[in-house]
This record gives sequence, structure tokens and C-alpha cells, in this order.
Amino acid sequence: MYLTTDQHNRLRTIAMNFEIPFRTFIACEILEKYSTLEVFSLALTTKDEPKGISQTFKSQIGKIKSQSERVYSLLVLSKESMKKRIIETEINVPDVATIVGLIMIFHVEFKSFIECFSDYDGFITQIEKYHYIRNKLNHPGCKTLEDQDMVLALSFISSACVYIGIEHEECFWEQPEDKLYQEIRALETLETRRINIINNFDEMPLLERKIVGRDMEVEKIKKFVYGVKGGLRKKSSLCVFGYGGLGKTALVTETVKSIIQDVMDEVTINGYVPEFILYFTAKEEMLDLSYTSGNIQKRNYKHNFSTCGELEGKIYEILGIDSFADFEKRGLIIIDNLETLDAKERVKIKEYIDFMSPMGIQYILTSRNEEEYEERMKLGGFEAESGHKFISEYIEENELDVKLSDYEISTLLDVSKGNTLVLVLSLRRLSKKIASMEGIVIDLSQVASIQSVASEFEELPANGYEIISEFMFKNTFLELENRLSEDMDLFVLLLQIFAVFPSDKVDIYTICMLMKISYLKIEPYLSLLCKYLILEKKGDAYSLNDFAEKYIVQRFLPDKETYEKLSGKINESMREIQSDLDNLNRDLENNSKVKEIIDDWAIAYDGDRIAAAKAYHLYQSVNQDCMKGSDFFVSKAYEEVNEKISMIEKTTMHPYVKYQKARMLSLIYGTKVLEKDIRKEVEKAFIECIWIIKTNALYLKIKTTKNYASVLWIFGSFLSSIGNVQDAIRYLEESCNCFEILGIQDKEYFQCCSRLGFAYLEQFKGTKEDAYLEKGKKVSDILYKERHRYMGDSGLKNYATQLRREIYEIRIW
Repeated sequence: MYLTTDQHNRLRTIAMNFEIPFRTFIACEILEKYSTLEVFSLALTTKDEPKGISQTFKSQIGKIKSQSERVYSLLVLSKESMKKRIIETEINVPDVATIVGLIMIFHVEFKSFIECFSDYDGFITQIEKYHYIRNKLNHPGCKTLEDQDMVLALSFISSACVYIGIEHEECFWEQPEDKLYQEIRALETLETRRINIINNFDEMPLLERKIVGRDMEVEKIKKFVYGVKGGLRKKSSLCVFGYGGLGKTALVTETVKSIIQDVMDEVTINGYVPEFILYFTAKEEMLDLSYTSGNIQKRNYKHNFSTCGELEGKIYEILGIDSFADFEKRGLIIIDNLETLDAKERVKIKEYIDFMSPMGIQYILTSRNEEEYEERMKLGGFEAESGHKFISEYIEENELDVKLSDYEISTLLDVSKGNTLVLVLSLRRLSKKIASMEGIVIDLSQVASIQSVASEFEELPANGYEIISEFMFKNTFLELENRLSEDMDLFVLLLQIFAVFPSDKVDIYTICMLMKISYLKIEPYLSLLCKYLILEKKGDAYSLNDFAEKYIVQRFLPDKETYEKLSGKINESMREIQSDLDNLNRDLENNSKVKEIIDDWAIAYDGDRIAAAKAYHLYQSVNQDCMKGSDFFVSKAYEEVNEKISMIEKTTMHPYVKYQKARMLSLIYGTKVLEKDIRKEVEKAFIECIWIIKTNALYLKIKTTKNYASVLWIFGSFLSSIGNVQDAIRYLEESCNCFEILGIQDKEYFQCCSRLGFAYLEQFKGTKEDAYLEKGKKVSDILYKERHRYMGDSGLKNYATQLRREIYEIRIW
């Protein structure tokens, strides 16, 4: 676990104070044996690389040998600083990496010093740890060193001080040796806050190094655990979800370490102190790196439960209870890799958390799928800016021997799709020199997408996309196939289209056209695939996870014939869609009305724009047929509406299409020629239009436009005309309210008011309730007061006058 803030500060002081005698000792020893630059440089060329050192120091040794003149001058300055008793800046003295590198190069000369330690390997371990903590503590805000870091570093400093104090006491010229010992003993015996937290940390995969690039996510999880300052309630469950390899487990374990540190420092919000923290995982396999071949490989992972019953039993066993009855302790339970369990067990676990756990227990769950818990946090891959920062920080934090240009970092982010696991494994391969940048790019770029079908799906290297994609998505697809077994043909076709589609994203209109299936039927499948992180939605378009594509190709596109057949269908549909887009663009250039509709109804996506243009032109055709008035043309118009609108409706849910359908059916009904009574069809179309505007997040903005007020007014007028006065009043009232909120008082607003006034009058006549008469009078007064606004409209003026006269006569009577 992490050191407390006080321990960090004390360790920083010790490391800084020790660096001066340590650096002086190294300088004196080397200059005593190699008194000139020429002798020193010659000695460097004869030295072999010592055994057992990290790649970081192999690189450092190479750097020292290539800069012998500069290094020698820094050693001279260090020795002179002792004589003058002047503390030089870091620019004028060798840094810690150089000091350690020199000891490793001249390990024969420093043999007696090295023998102060248990053995050579122990010396290398301790001196590398000292270098690590000294670099970390160079940043004043560092709070991520752990117990074992401190123990090894202090052990090295203590042993080094003993030797230097005996052999070179003069090196302690800035601070006495005994003062440094006192600081070390004070830190070693420092009493930190005692916390008794029941735990099973030995089963938690605590990392050797701190994760990087996830500070915001750690703070978000801590906020879930602590609650808000002064808050009396907290949420009980959080699901951290994201596809495989993003570092969900590492993020959660890092948060646990940070929480323990906050408790030790007494800085938790609301004085939070957990009485237990338990960790359980259902993970069965993981990806790792072969240190011999350099290949990415799968290996089994030791999971500690596979059913809800097993999980429940382990919780009770560790807590020493039989059940949660009368259990009052508060704590945190982590359930890792939930997606590994089958759907039934996941449901049982959710019910156990929701209904069988006391309020004092909080749960953090990780899953590759979006699980329905109280709070959810999606973990994504690293993109351009955050990805550059992650790679730089990871290399520094883990002291990797990797130097990448900005272009190489961008390339690595591109081929890895920002996936944390792939990035880490790639950086480790580069650091250990078991793979080149070019090899990694080839490995991760030859994705067996549909383009490679022509060459019979060229095999990938075993450490590329094949292993990664199967690791990330195998269980996900198997569960989806079981869940959608009754609609497997549709599910497979949808996945195939995404794998074959030539662009990296596709909108729902195009999907519906390609599959010849309605928007309403396909949308739930798309949502499900987004929930399982196979697809990602941006606006109204969907893109396929690149790692999922590999699995889809292997599973659902097994041969060249399947590809060519599907590709042919897609190309044909794409030609149709392009033709529709060309027609739309001509419309936008030549027909101002179509452009006005697109703008006023906030129609942003190509599919919706095409559908809107088709609906508009169909309305023009139906209007012309209705104006002819004959049974033949009106019946033809009705058939055309049913046939063509149903095709348009399959591709979009945009309310404009429903609105035009309602208007067309209203026209047909208004001719009084059609024998069939279609009033219910008109009502249904209007209600669907209004419902979509009110409930679909994509179209909510329409609710704040005049279009919405107009739809309500026209529908209310239709209801009034067919005698449904009570419902007409409801829609007309809402319409007037919308006009007024928007500050619109135009001709349509006053027409709406006039309609509403007569509807109030009719309702009064039918119910004899005075409230309707009073409402009618208020509307009449508005129309009379604002009569100058519509003097030019004799029809509206006459309606207003008639309304005022009828209300006056009723009140006199």
C-alpha cells in the first residue's frame, strides 16, 4: 500500500540529503583511480556490460560512454564542491542515473562497496530501487511510493552510509552522518495511524507500479465511495465497464490503494473509514508477454468464484458471519470481471446486492458490458492527447528503455486503438528489445478484415489481433448468440454488414436500407451491441470496435463466396442511397421549401434528410390528387401514402415524416370521397409525431420551435373538426402555450387562439360548466385586444368577431 504523506515527505528529505555524500563518494573514488580524462575515457571503452541490470541502466551505460568528457567534468565539479563546501545545482553535478550507471560500469573498482550488501543481486535490486524512489521524489507532489519501495531504499541508504562513513567520512560535508541516521531511524520507527481493515488483499492483483493517466477516474470512484461532503446518503453500487484491456482491474485496485492512503492521512470525506475491503474476481484468463519469444499470449487466471452462491459464501467466510442479518459494519466489496459469469448468475448477484446487502456495504463491479447498477462509469481507450500523455508517463514511471518520436507515439496509438493493454504490452516488448516498432505496427495492422478475403484471409502473427480480439470478445459474442438465438439470422446479418461496410461508420438509415428492416426493429439490436461495447454510437452513426471486427470475420464470414454475395448487395443499396442523396442535393439547390424544412425541423443526418425530402414530395403529389376530387385519384393517393410512407418510416423515426403522413391522411379524409373512415389513422399519425418529439432525445430540440406549436395547433384543429372537443382543447392549449413561451404572436398563433376559443364554447354547450365559458371569454378578449395584428385576414377577423358575439349572447342570456 502507499506510504502516508508524512512518510513521503520524510523519505524525500532523506533521499536528498544522502545524494550529496553518495555523489561525492563516487566522484572521489573514480577520480582517484582515473586522474585524467584520457585515462577515464580509455577505461570506459574496456568495460563490459555488467550482468543482471535493467534495460534502463543498459541504456544509461551507453549514454555515459558516449558522453565521457561531459561526465568526467561533472565528477570533477562534484569533488570540488566538497572542497569549497558549495552545493552546486543539478546542472553542474551528475544526476542519480549517472551516479548509479558509473557504479555499474566500474563495479570491479567498487567491489568492496558492493560487498557491503548481501550479494550482487541484492545490491542491484536495492540501488535500482534507490534510483526509482529518488526520481519519483524529485516531483514534490509524488504520493505513490509504497512500503516495499521505502524499505529497500532505506536499506540501501543505510548500508551505503555505513561504508562511506568508515572509508570516506569527509564526504558528509553538507550534513553530519549521524543526523542522516537519525532521520532514517525516525522514519523507520514512525508510527502511522493504526487501521484495522478486514481484507483479502493477498488475492488482489496489486501492481508493482502505479497506473498512469487515470487520475480523474480514480477520483470519480473515490467520490462514489466517500459520497459528497456533508452528505447523508451514498449510492451502493458502481459498475466500471469497458472492453477488455482498458485496465478496469488496475483502476479499481489503484483506487483501493489511494483510499487506504487517505485513511492513513485522515483526509477522507465525511471521516470515512471502511471496516473491511474485500476483492473477488471471476476472471479466467489474461493476456501477458512471453519474455523469450516476445509474443503476446493467453494464460489462465486464478478466479475465486464462478457463481453467486460461491461469492456469497466467501464474503461471509472472510467476515466471520453466517449472513448479513443484523450486520452493521460498513465496507467495500469489489467484484471483478463480472462478464465472465453467465447471465443468470449476473442477475442473481444484482439481486443479492440490491436486496440482500445492508446499506453500509458498497460494491464496485467491473465488466466488459454495461451492467444496470446504480452508478456506471465507462472506461475508454486513450486518444490523441491523453494517449501521448499516457505513453510518456508509463515509460517514465516504469523506467522503460524506450524512446519514441511524436510520430511513433501517434502510430502506436492508431494501431492499438488506444487500448491500454495493447499499449502496455507493446511498450514492454519495445523496452526488452524483443520487438521493433515496425514489427508491432505490422503485427497490429494486418487485421483480417473483409478486405483480405480475396487473399483467403491471410494469417496473422500469433501475437497480434487474433489473440487480442478473441480475448476481448469471445465470451461477449457467445453470450449474445445465446441471448439472440431466436433472431440469429438478423443478428448475424447486422454484424456482417458492419464488417463488410466500406466506411468506418454507418448511420441507421443506411443500415435499415441495407437490411430492409424498419428502424424500430433494428434500433434495439444496435443499442444492445453498444451496451456490449461491440459498437460505439456517435450522433446517429455507429462504428465497429476494430478488435471485434476480427472476431466477426472469423466467426461469421468464413469464405470468399459469403463476402462477395453480401458485398454485392451492399454496393447495390449504396448506389440507391447515393442516388437519393443526389436528388436531395438537387432539391436543396433548386427548392427553397425543402431547404427550409430541413433547417426548421433540425434534420441533421443524411438518412433523415433523404426521408424528409421524400415525404415532402409525396405530400405534393397527394395534394394534387386530392384537389382533383374524384374517387379514383383520392383512392390512389391513399394507397400511395400507405405504400410509400411505410417504406420511408422503416428508415427513420424523424417526426417530420409522421407529421407529413398525418397531413396527407387529413387531406384525404377532408375530401369526403374515400368510403373508408380513416380518422383513427390521422389521429395515430399525429400522436406518434408528438410522442417522438417529446420522448426521443435526438429530436427534443424540436419541442422548442414553432414547428412543434404548429403540429399541436393543426392536430387540435382536426380533433375539433371531427367533434373530439375535449382532446382538441388539450392540444390547442399546449399549442398556445408553446407560441407564448417562444414569444410568437403571428397569424398562426391567433388562428390557434380562435380555434381554442370556439372549442371552449363547444365544450361549455355540451357540459354547461362555466369554467369553459370564462376561458373562452379570456381568449376572445385576447383576440379583440390584438385585432390590429390580423386586420388584413378577413377570415380570422370574422371568426374573432363571431366568437366574441356568441360569448356575449350566452352571458346576456
